[in-house]
This record gives sequence, C-alpha cells and structure tokens, in this order.
Amino acid sequence: MKETRDRLIEVGKGRGLPDVSAEEIEHIMENTVEKEKADSDKLFRLKLKFAVVVGVLLLLCYFAYVLIIK
Repeated sequence: MKETRDRLIEVGKGRGLPDVSAEEIEHIMENTVEKEKADSDKLFRLKLKFAVVVGVLLLLCYFAYVLIIK
C-alpha cells in the first residue's frame, strides 16, 4: 500500500499548473457554447429535412396506392 502511495506521489510531481489565464478559459467556454449551439441548430435542421423527406415519400406512396390499387 505504501509503495502504491509513493508511486502516485512520484507520478504527480511532474505535473505543473496549466498556463491558462481566466480570460482564456472564458474565451474557450464562449467558443464551446457557440459551437454547441451551432451543432444543435444544424442537427435540428437535419432532422427537419429528414422529416419532410419522409413525409413526402409517405404521401407519394399513399397516392400511388390510391391510384394503382383502387
């Protein structure tokens, strides 16, 4: 147990603090929020297009069924 503790302490010594300021973190967070919003909007538009295409195909199938079968 002591060996594991000593090993973890030794591994952790090599890590320094990040050289990122608060302003840079805020800028990164803003960019991340903007990208997530853009991705969400793009996904919504894609889903909407898919729903429209499926709806049109269903209508075409219905009209083909009505004209051919009846």
